[in-house]
Amino acid sequence: MKRTKIDVGICTLAVICLLGTTVFAVSEQFSTGNAGIRMFGKTELEAGETIAAPNGQEIPGVITYTDEAGGMTNYLSIRKIAELFDATISWDSSNDCIVIGSENKGASVSVGSAENVTIGETPEFGATAGPFTEIKPDKINSNKGMTIWLNDACIQSDTGITQRLNCAAGGIVLITVTNNGETDQFFNVYRPVTVSDGEKEIFQSIKIASGKTAVRAFRVNEDAGVLTSVLEFSIDGGSESGMSDLKVSAMEYYGISVEETMKEFAGWKAGK
Repeated sequence: MKRTKIDVGICTLAVICLLGTTVFAVSEQFSTGNAGIRMFGKTELEAGETIAAPNGQEIPGVITYTDEAGGMTNYLSIRKIAELFDATISWDSSNDCIVIGSENKGASVSVGSAENVTIGETPEFGATAGPFTEIKPDKINSNKGMTIWLNDACIQSDTGITQRLNCAAGGIVLITVTNNGETDQFFNVYRPVTVSDGEKEIFQSIKIASGKTAVRAFRVNEDAGVLTSVLEFSIDGGSESGMSDLKVSAMEYYGISVEETMKEFAGWKAGK
């Protein structure tokens, strides 16, 4: 079950000024379909394209305001802004105010079917956070290259490890952790919300017993934006005392075929 972050309520047609600070006047002209949106070189909205409101209605993506002197100012719906900039949006009815960004520092929300973050031996496959979906790691194979963040990095720490991964659209992220220590380690994966005060969308946490290895895989949607395709993971001993002794690999594969197995990955590791 995917978490819905945008809850604008009655703000379906609320717009925010992108270019200029013109004051509205009833005698002047509004039009639609004149402009699209491109972000970091990727077309996010074609000129004339509409966006879907929560009630199913199609509404203008961009509204153009032309003043009496012929000057044009483009406005983009707040709903689309929230999508592009990965913002949490809500409606404050007591103050008639649109709220952009989390106001609860460090807020976190679990994804998937669990009401709270749960500790298990295996993750919940199919859970999603933003453009990421957790999948079974034995369904991965790639022969078109990879990005390597960590490659069998040996880490000893009394505070564990935290790593941020800037992922590419369309790939699969594979994180492998071996617990060489004497105490259980807790493997946490989450997606930080870009425009927020520390908000995170958290996948199910799993426990790695002493001497065991855990492998987790996350598919990145083909249309993932630059701001939304950031994944973080942490491994630590939780409330257990003692040193974390870990071996960690983190990679992203491209040209993925989910019908294949991890044979190529295993062969590459064996032949290093």
